Amino acid sequence: MIVHEFENSTLLGNEGVLRGFRRALDWCESNRLIYKHERKTYQGWNSGGQITTLMQGKPEAWATAMVHMFLTKLRKALSKLIERHILRSYGAKSGRVRKDWTAWDNFIDSPVQLPSRKTSIKKLIQREILNDVERGGREFDREKMRHRRSALLFGPPGTSKTSLVRAIAKKIGWPLVELNPSHFLKRGLEHVYSESESIFNDLNDLSWTVVFFDEMDALAQKRGERIDVTRQLLTTSMLPKLSKLHDEGRVLFFMATNHQRNFDPAIKRPGRFDLLICMAPPSWSEKLKNIEKFWIGDRDDDDVEFVKDQLRTWISSDKQLVKILDLFTFDDFKSFLEHISKPETLRTAIENISQDEFSRRVKEWGDTYITLNAQEEKPATDISLKKEFVEDVQASRVQ
Repeated sequence: MIVHEFENSTLLGNEGVLRGFRRALDWCESNRLIYKHERKTYQGWNSGGQITTLMQGKPEAWATAMVHMFLTKLRKALSKLIERHILRSYGAKSGRVRKDWTAWDNFIDSPVQLPSRKTSIKKLIQREILNDVERGGREFDREKMRHRRSALLFGPPGTSKTSLVRAIAKKIGWPLVELNPSHFLKRGLEHVYSESESIFNDLNDLSWTVVFFDEMDALAQKRGERIDVTRQLLTTSMLPKLSKLHDEGRVLFFMATNHQRNFDPAIKRPGRFDLLICMAPPSWSEKLKNIEKFWIGDRDDDDVEFVKDQLRTWISSDKQLVKILDLFTFDDFKSFLEHISKPETLRTAIENISQDEFSRRVKEWGDTYITLNAQEEKPATDISLKKEFVEDVQASRVQ
């Protein structure tokens, strides 16, 4: 009864209560009966209500069932206690998280080119991961997920990889653990291997949690690249750990990188990541439809509609300009609008600028800030399609 009534409270973490549970477990172990009958061996417990069966060392069905119920509830309660401690240690919210669709609904979708068809980031993740999660519920916290549950997100900086994972966690109402290289390197490079072991042990004690490995390029590089030995050891050590995390099937996990070509190929094999997704920038049509999300300064509905109509008129017939704007990341486009609106409001800036001037500024901004070659991170001088960028955009796949 104590375990059932207080499994979600902090009481179970009290040192005295834990000592009591230790004594109860010791009693269960020392009083377990082993009884053989007709070449079969039975194990269980006896309440002592009937002295005859107790003297014969026979387990009782009722007493055995009660002990098993106690042990099951205790295991569940202690698992929750451990999870709460781990989540707090990584700065994540513990306990039941309220579902919130707002961030998911407000996330500006991006196109994805699969081998057989075009789709979008949100549609792909919803179909391949979230539909199964949302159908499955939380019937039993240690139940293994059988559906897809991991993805490697790659693409240029500013394509909202972090925002996407945070929106996923809020949508399904699961805690979010965010990890970056500083977690692995907090005790220095000489301890990075043991720190990795400790982190993954923690992750394997979690269930119904979203785990996000962010900015992991430097810690998952190709073996044989010119990087220090410690980082190569960490890459090697992460491979079986990612496989185990996937096989345990109790968390969703995502890894984000700007340079997927530099990742060790073994990390990208099936059994670690179910989806490999190129996070391309939102299309121009999506940016225009959601222009208020990029807006800097004051606005009202009339301002938003005016700017939308004017930009639609200026750009709809200019395919070259659409190509450039398609390649603006969320941050690129927001910075561009901020740049052209200084020191005015965006509406005033659009009213006072000509179509030719706007087009010139878009091309200048694109030449300066659009990064098409993710490996070299150099500004694009050719806004037409570069081979490396096309390969990345077409690289999204479902394992």
